[in-house]
Amino acid sequence: MGYYAVFSFLDFCGAEEFERRRSLDGRFIAKSYIYDCGATARSTWRVALASSDDPEDFEDVFGGDVRGPVRVQWVGPATLSVKAGAAYRRDDRKIYLREDEWSAVQILFVNMDLPSRPEQP
Repeated sequence: MGYYAVFSFLDFCGAEEFERRRSLDGRFIAKSYIYDCGATARSTWRVALASSDDPEDFEDVFGGDVRGPVRVQWVGPATLSVKAGAAYRRDDRKIYLREDEWSAVQILFVNMDLPSRPEQP
């Protein structure tokens, strides 16, 4: 019991930012990053958005087990393009988050072989 109590409070997960881009009008920030929990779980790519008013308060708008890198590019003042490879295997795609909009931002997904909405467990 003591062994579990000690290690249950440790967090072995980490995030490595790939890129960060400010919107054309400067109101929003987008970033893509890899979230990794070590050898027992596959890394996932994520995309998050924040307002320039609070640049460290990011909210994820995409998360999945896709071939990286996942790239973000602003194609309009409030339109974000997210580009990535296909899901690893058609029969085993793990797209757990995909938002088409966030605040006033429209999000376009390009070059992804993704289901139209996340699969429900």
